[in-house]
Amino acid sequence: MALINTSVPNLIQGVSQQPDATRFDGQCEEQENALSSVAEGLKKRPNTRHVARLLQTAIAEDSFVHFINRSDSEKYVVIHDGTKLQAWNILTGNEASIDGSTGGYTPQTGSYLDVSSAREDVKALTVADNTFLLNTKRVVLEDNTDISDPVNKDAFVFVKQGDYSKKYAIIFNENQTAEITHTYQLTGYLYNQPLFSNTFTIANGGTGYTPNTSILWFANSLDNTILYINTNSSGVVSGFTLGATTVTSASYVFTSMGSPFGNYGGYVPPVPSPTGASSSSIGTVDHTTAIASANNSNGVGARSTNIITNLAVDAINNSNLSGYFDVNSKGNGLRFTLKPDATTTDFFIRTEDDLAGEGLGLLYKEVSALTSLPLNCPNNFKIKIIGDAEIDQDDYYVQFRTANGGDWSEGAWQEAVGFNTIQSFDAATMPLTLVNNGLDSFELKQVSWDSRTVGDNDTNPLPSFVGRKINNMGLFKNRLVLLSGDNIIFSEAGHFFNFFRTTTTTLLDSAPIDVSVNSKLVTNLKSAVGFQENLILFSESAQFALKGGNLLTSKTVSVNPITNFDFTTKTDPLPLGSYIYYPFTRGAFTGLREFTVNASTDVYDSVEVTEHVPAYIPSNIIAMAGTTSEDMIALLSADEKGSLYIYNYFWNNNQKVLSAWSKFTFTGEIRGVEFIESTLYAVITNNGETNLVEMPLESGLTDNAGYVTHLDSRVSTTVDIGSSTITLPYTPEDNSVQVYTTDGLALNCTNSGSTVTLSNPVSADTDVWVGIPYTMKYTFSEQLFKAKAGQGSSPSNAAKMMIRNGSLYYDNTSYFKVKVTPKFRDTYENVFTPDVVGSSTIGALSLDSGFYRFPVFTKPQDTTITIENESALPSTFQSAEFESFVHSRSNRYG
Repeated sequence: MALINTSVPNLIQGVSQQPDATRFDGQCEEQENALSSVAEGLKKRPNTRHVARLLQTAIAEDSFVHFINRSDSEKYVVIHDGTKLQAWNILTGNEASIDGSTGGYTPQTGSYLDVSSAREDVKALTVADNTFLLNTKRVVLEDNTDISDPVNKDAFVFVKQGDYSKKYAIIFNENQTAEITHTYQLTGYLYNQPLFSNTFTIANGGTGYTPNTSILWFANSLDNTILYINTNSSGVVSGFTLGATTVTSASYVFTSMGSPFGNYGGYVPPVPSPTGASSSSIGTVDHTTAIASANNSNGVGARSTNIITNLAVDAINNSNLSGYFDVNSKGNGLRFTLKPDATTTDFFIRTEDDLAGEGLGLLYKEVSALTSLPLNCPNNFKIKIIGDAEIDQDDYYVQFRTANGGDWSEGAWQEAVGFNTIQSFDAATMPLTLVNNGLDSFELKQVSWDSRTVGDNDTNPLPSFVGRKINNMGLFKNRLVLLSGDNIIFSEAGHFFNFFRTTTTTLLDSAPIDVSVNSKLVTNLKSAVGFQENLILFSESAQFALKGGNLLTSKTVSVNPITNFDFTTKTDPLPLGSYIYYPFTRGAFTGLREFTVNASTDVYDSVEVTEHVPAYIPSNIIAMAGTTSEDMIALLSADEKGSLYIYNYFWNNNQKVLSAWSKFTFTGEIRGVEFIESTLYAVITNNGETNLVEMPLESGLTDNAGYVTHLDSRVSTTVDIGSSTITLPYTPEDNSVQVYTTDGLALNCTNSGSTVTLSNPVSADTDVWVGIPYTMKYTFSEQLFKAKAGQGSSPSNAAKMMIRNGSLYYDNTSYFKVKVTPKFRDTYENVFTPDVVGSSTIGALSLDSGFYRFPVFTKPQDTTITIENESALPSTFQSAEFESFVHSRSNRYG
């Protein structure tokens, strides 16, 4: 029987759920509260330090927690527990004021931050001093109170060319028509014949009646049926015929488009049925009488002002015209403004002259070109510029601005918003901002989102998130990004609060962008992460890359599908270094993927980093944080709120040499975590209250004594001579704390809530650490005998193995114990302490480096070997080896 030595070169490879035969050296069965460090080896995880008691009550488990890293001297945590929004300074523990007062902001019922589940409903994005708070369940609405002016009810006539003895006429309401639409509905049957109710609607307005006025009719024959029409308030219409006969009560003529009624073989139903489709247009009504005309036909002078003066006098003296309009003139312009009490809501106007139409210019509703506009006009006069008559997208609107701010003078035309157009969305249904306006001071307010100042719904439409929910926010290439359904909406470049174009006459590179993903599947985008000059978009089952080149514009933007991997949407993907990490659900457990671009092929790929621990991380991940300073990721599951699952990784020359999973456990429940540089901050509830703790993770971290006292929620204090009482700034459970002196001596104590009582009063002023103990565990994989096989080794069934003993190589260690538990046998412990009688100094903690040998004397099968450290004293391990007896029936060849 040969005595052999097998080595475990390091203990930092983390947990593996693979069969023992296929695990890498250094992978283990269990690792809890132990940190894998490339620089230091396996060590007891750093302790948490108590920062502040935030609340004397425990916040709900569905609370929203967001950290703000504003500067080295200002860092905050914001908490929405479902009923109240509060903020604290995480460096000092002081509560920050919101809107001038501490105690938090309580949303009113139905307000934007009134949510049912804050953690699921609220998203946050911090940009400089502004933290956007998004309610993902709120539909964005139009602002129906912010509507531009309706179509101008005034017309402007100006002289373009004056000449003697020429006619200049302004003619109103000549031969204008109103379209009548016929709508029918089947109401029943009589003698097996269908009966219809019929309605005629005036669909296009003119003077003397109101647009969209409904009219009803009855019939007594099929030919020349007389229609009796409901009149409007002015009562000017009494009826008309299907033929060409004009009813004497008004000059309205109905032009027949063919009989809309059918003949049922001599039988005429009481209400005839139509032969055309419902809502078909069946005719027009002509109004042949003009209201008035004014002219300059008898040589009063060729000057423009003389022509306008003469036209104005004629218009004012016209009794019909003056009853409808206020008439004003100045220089070479004449303005007709419809009176508020006029019986018509619209009018028609044209000009006529003896200069082939070049004598007078007319502005009413729209013109064909910008060159048709004068340089002198009433202030704020608005008109539509028509481009291509068949394309609405090239139309735009201009408004006159006088140079001196007066009511009527020379000035310039500026682009404007269209008539009767909703100009903005409701700010009360859009994200709010929490603005840091000073040390420990915030202001919560609605954002002053920019309104639509040019164009209309065709040329400058509302963003696509209006009428829908916003799923998430982001920041990319100096634009605010909002995700809604399958659309990605970018703000104007450099202006996060504007989602409208500032001009419709040209497409600026800085203009907002609104695009949708190209996918055959129903896509609901949940997250957006900037990555290597592109924006990576995540839906529940697919990923997309939004590209825009060096300059992101509406002309260069494109969205393409790149990968199809499942994604858990409860937490956002984590960009870390040159990778993006995101979780996915695997039944009752969670996996984690590492998203990157292949440097040689420029192809996006996503590699799973949990393949060797498929059933280790619980499902329902609610928070994920990471740090490139320590190459570490922490995951929090709602199914195991007292633990963080830790992923340590390390790259060396583009090769990952460390991919280790382990677990940190805590007393209490974690509500939120965040890394800020090398420090992990956590909001923890315990014993009915909410506390903020920090965990520094940098390598080589020590206290003043040269080592770390490992107590969670640790606080330092001084016990005065003769005293035996310590008061904690938080309330742990009874008899759950320990007290250590700074030189490593444990003091016997008990605690009742926040009051700690030492068993014996101290004989001198004593600096102590007080906190909650936690246990480090590391369980070795089964130590199999592996014979050489080619370039490697594999287990051999031709040998019997008996482990004689093991050795641990440790560094700067004060305490640990090794537990060996053979199957069906009792556990026996081996305790390490560096104290040596006659050589150790009383009152000083000894830290030792070397190796520790412990007995095993059992077969490796079904034997559990565990390293534990339940004390507050440090322990660090580099490697291990085992001496074993091996009896082999044969030797492996090849």
